Order: sequence, then C-alpha cells, then structure tokens
Amino acid sequence: MVDTGADTIYMAKELAKKIGLPYKKEKGYVKGVNAKKLPIEGVAHGIAIRISQWQVRHSNQPPTHELLVKWKGLPNVGANSRNKSKPTRR
Repeated sequence: MVDTGADTIYMAKELAKKIGLPYKKEKGYVKGVNAKKLPIEGVAHGIAIRISQWQVRHSNQPPTHELLVKWKGLPNVGANSRNKSKPTRR
C-alpha cells in the first residue's frame, strides 16, 4: 500500500457495511471534475486500517528522513506493468 497523500477516500455504502466500517450518517454531496453531483451517506473519521500484516494510521506528518533512507527513496506510484520504474532517488 502506498500513501498517495489523499485525505479523503470514497467508497460505496455497501462496501463500508461489508467491511464493518463505522460511519456517522451525514448529509452532503461530492462532485468530481466533469462529473455529476452525488449525495453522500455518511463520514468516518480517524479510522485505522489493517491490511494483511500492514497497519495504517492517518498522520499529517511527512515521512521522516530515516524512513526515506530505509525505503531508498519514494516509490513511483505512477509505475505500471509497462513502465516498471525504480523508486525516485534524490
């Protein structure tokens, strides 16, 4: 999993129920560029996500220097099967 820096994740109400994500019902709308306005069902705040052996917690702190050294740079999130780029190094 790569932290893309996004502070908001959208998902279907059915998926939130399936994975047991607790959310508070809230009225509102979301609208993307060149898209129709869609109603939201609710909002979840401060959720820790665990996928396999990884534990992810929301943090406003950027990666530390030590972590970047350990990772040997930042992963190239734009890489795909055709473009197997190496991590960005500075």
